[in-house]
Amino acid sequence: MVQALGKVIFFISILAASTLFARPISDSANDNLSFSEFSTLLDQIVATMQKDGAKVGVAVSSIKTGEMLTERGAGLALNPASNVKIVSSVAALHILKPEFRFKTEYYATGPIRDGVLAGDLIVKGYGDPTVVNERLESVAHNLHFLGIQKITGRIVYDDSYFDGDLKAKGFREERKSFKAYAAPVGALSLNHNTIAIYVRPTECGSPALVATDPQTDYVDLKGSVKTTCKRNRFGIFDHESNGRMAIFVSGQVKGNVPAQRNIRSIYDPSRYFAATLAQDLRQAGIAVTGEISHGLVPRSAKLLEVDQSPPLSEVVNEMNKFSNNFMAEMLVKAVGAHLALPGTFANGLVEIRKFLENRVGFQRGEYVLGNGSGLNEVNRFSAKQIVQLLTYAYKDFSIASEFVSSLAIAGTQGTIRKRMRDAATYGLLRAKTGTEHGISALSGYVPTKDHDVLAFSILVDGHRAPLRSILALEDRICGALAKVRVAKAPGLAAVRLKTDSGS
Repeated sequence: MVQALGKVIFFISILAASTLFARPISDSANDNLSFSEFSTLLDQIVATMQKDGAKVGVAVSSIKTGEMLTERGAGLALNPASNVKIVSSVAALHILKPEFRFKTEYYATGPIRDGVLAGDLIVKGYGDPTVVNERLESVAHNLHFLGIQKITGRIVYDDSYFDGDLKAKGFREERKSFKAYAAPVGALSLNHNTIAIYVRPTECGSPALVATDPQTDYVDLKGSVKTTCKRNRFGIFDHESNGRMAIFVSGQVKGNVPAQRNIRSIYDPSRYFAATLAQDLRQAGIAVTGEISHGLVPRSAKLLEVDQSPPLSEVVNEMNKFSNNFMAEMLVKAVGAHLALPGTFANGLVEIRKFLENRVGFQRGEYVLGNGSGLNEVNRFSAKQIVQLLTYAYKDFSIASEFVSSLAIAGTQGTIRKRMRDAATYGLLRAKTGTEHGISALSGYVPTKDHDVLAFSILVDGHRAPLRSILALEDRICGALAKVRVAKAPGLAAVRLKTDSGS
């Protein structure tokens, strides 16, 4: 039996973060490391990482002097996983600017008289990655406040701002393509192009409640789940059918437990958006009887409403703190649209490569940029290149505060909120994580005791050790970096810790 659940709010929060490493660190003799002590420790850690055949790249640079302080395999071109989001976010901030906002436009093709829109309602998307249920509901209410009580025509969606390629390179190869992290992109996108499926138990022996959020005509939900006194054992299956997403749920769910939630990627972003909009219009008191169609905005159409996203700085903040693949690929297409319409992955990557080579100083042929999110085996960068980009971003005043504050913060926010909770790094170190099967990466900034900031990158490619042990070793490197006094190194301009560029 399929019954309606109470509405579940799809809430996305943007975490506030300061933009400077201003918090003082308590000073003690036990918290200091000499360069030679750090170098010895780093050798030991890298050797441990390499024991099972992993390739390791480590690079550390002083922001204050620009000197590369230490390198281990720093020139090796490795898979950086989601550290590629450093590339896409810095490039997007530079090209589109931190204050850039995405928009979604709503048009009418006919007059509004006596509460009736005699024509079509058209929604045109411009690649906004932040539209969620509440935003769409707000638009529906705003249209109702304009006096619209009935729409006699169709709900038309115009997604021509992007081309029709919904999945970036590396996404189609993803084995679990139904997962939220592999969601498609689109000029019209909703809820990161995912849908939530809820299974809530009732009394033992009775049917469980099954519903989706949002509740939309885009989904054909069927199945039967029984509440049991035993363990959970239910399956969710989906496929695309006649322009809709067919979802079938079957099995049993244990009673006296919270509702079980499963997040899945959808198939057709634009139709999902339009169908959910039609449902929200009805709930706002607007009668909608026409079909949902694909089309373009005619010149004669009248603009009714413009819905805007938060500024790009906030989009990048959410993307980096929580490593959102969908947002990263949406930014690639937005950058592509900046070059030429419609926005394409290819054009976006061309613009990002131009930025890397013309502004940051990367050499063509020494890196591989296959997508903007880091999913799968389509990217190759060295630790030295990542540090070079981090240094550029920190010194570019127009984007520095927005980019640095977008990174996860040790012990408090984002993907490293449960890591590095020691006094030297807690609340201070900022970094972007990266994880794929056999791959781990951590790159960012850490302040030193003598008021310098170090840009660092740790790339581990091909490890067979448990991931938690690799993460612990990365954390040890970062904790040690926070305790090094850079100014105590004699003749800093000529100093290199033990160097092995790997190139």
